[in-house]
Amino acid sequence: MNYPFRLGQKIYLRALEEEDIEHCLRWFNDPLITRHLESDRVPLDRKSQIEHMEQTRKDPKQVVMAICKDDNDLHIGNVGLHNISLIDRTAKIDVVIGERTLHHKGFGSEAIKAMCNYGFKTLNLNRLYLRVKSSNHNAINCYKKCGFIDEGTLRQHSFEDGEYVNLVLMGLLREEWEAQ
Repeated sequence: MNYPFRLGQKIYLRALEEEDIEHCLRWFNDPLITRHLESDRVPLDRKSQIEHMEQTRKDPKQVVMAICKDDNDLHIGNVGLHNISLIDRTAKIDVVIGERTLHHKGFGSEAIKAMCNYGFKTLNLNRLYLRVKSSNHNAINCYKKCGFIDEGTLRQHSFEDGEYVNLVLMGLLREEWEAQ
């Protein structure tokens, strides 16, 4: 394991490193990966990806970690907390498994659970939230499996494949996490 920060059963989380840029560039330029993400879906280059990683690393309101398989140290995705509010004790959580061959194998839910544990137990947050496109049924099921609850819908909020789709708001409170 290369500098594990948080351990799961099949994965570990660690800081993003410069050598991870190649993976990130491949994933975030892959339309099959980005179609469900809340992003501008514009091509990324190495320089902008390096700048983004540096900005994220310096921003105290964000924590983004690499998701690595513990059996071979392969960087398979990223998980992050964003908009961390130390006053409200909240943060937005997101995850991407960039290696398409590893989708639907439980790595995303394991990473979400590890990051929830970090957010609630280490950062002392009270609420984690996310936004997910209603067309992303697999992600919605993953988040529900991790304890997130549907809190509302932003109607026709995102444009995907030529049509507008709803954005589902989901949240998880520390007390709900601890009761699991």
